[in-house]
Order: sequence, then C-alpha cells, then structure tokens
Amino acid sequence: LGYEINNATSPPISLGTAATIIGTSTTWTGATNTDWATAGNWNGGLPTSALNCTINNVANDPIIASGTQSCKSLTNNGILTINGGALHIYGSFSNSATLTQNGFTLSFRESGTASTQTITSTSALGPIEILKALGGTVQTGGNVTVTGLTLATGNTGTFAVKNGHTLTLPTAVTIQAGTFDINGGG
Repeated sequence: LGYEINNATSPPISLGTAATIIGTSTTWTGATNTDWATAGNWNGGLPTSALNCTINNVANDPIIASGTQSCKSLTNNGILTINGGALHIYGSFSNSATLTQNGFTLSFRESGTASTQTITSTSALGPIEILKALGGTVQTGGNVTVTGLTLATGNTGTFAVKNGHTLTLPTAVTIQAGTFDINGGG
C-alpha cells in the first residue's frame, strides 16, 4: 500500500490550521528609532507582562516617554532612559549598565499568581514601587541602592533584603501596605 502524490491528488494528511508562535523574550534592536513603544525596535514584539525583554548597547537606546510600559523580566545591558510614563516589571530585574529614571518609578507587580522577583543592579536606582496584590516577594539579588522605596496601598507582598545583602536608601521608605523584611541582618 502506498500513496502517489502529484499535482492532481492531495496527500492524505492534515496539518491543521495555521498558528502564530509567540516566543518568551524580545530584544531591543533600536532598528527604527529610540521609542520603547515602537514594535519595530524589538526583535520579538513589544514587551508585555508575559514577555521577557533584554536591552543591549546599540546606536538607538530605548526611551520611555509616556504611557505605561510593561516587561516580564528585564535585563539591561545597555542604556535605558525613562522620561515619562511608567515601567511595570512582572519578573526579575537585572541592571548591569545605565538606567536613567529622571524621577520616574519602576513598579514591581505580579500577573496571575504570587511570584518572587529579584532586583540586581550595579548602579543606583531611582524610585521603586512594590505593588504585589497577590502576596508575592520582591527580594534583593545583591547590594542595591534605591533613592526611594514605596510599598504601595493594595500591596500584600513583601520586600526582602536577603541575608548578606545591603540595601542603601539615601532618602526614604514609605510603607503603606505589605511587609518590609531584613533577613539575617541584611
């Protein structure tokens, strides 16, 4: 028993309907301009709360100028500038390069389930907001300097300074809700 395939006979096989495959990450290319919200600047589409993003050092560095932008985990190996709007992080945050916040806040949140997020940065960070409505944790991944930390109204989560890590806060901590935890002396 065999099948002969020619242009007059369809093969006895069905591949189903076409579908779009969505990856888990996107990388900044800056191919179009410096606008974070331009899809052509990312190789895997605009970052979302479910899409990790990586920023490398390229000619057109990303600028967030307005609106609420989101990213699951963010790895910054380049230059990221926030001149307006907001940046919501739903996973971990790693900054080994330049982040200029200009007073605008990084907001750590969760999407769907309680989660643990880690903040790592080799340079000082501007204001950070913790708003984990599902009870998760944001923790330090090393020594971190933050110019302002707010555990916001509606937060049921924890900000944890892990054992052996140092959190430097040259300004203030505002705890409206949630838990601020210093493990093992911090």
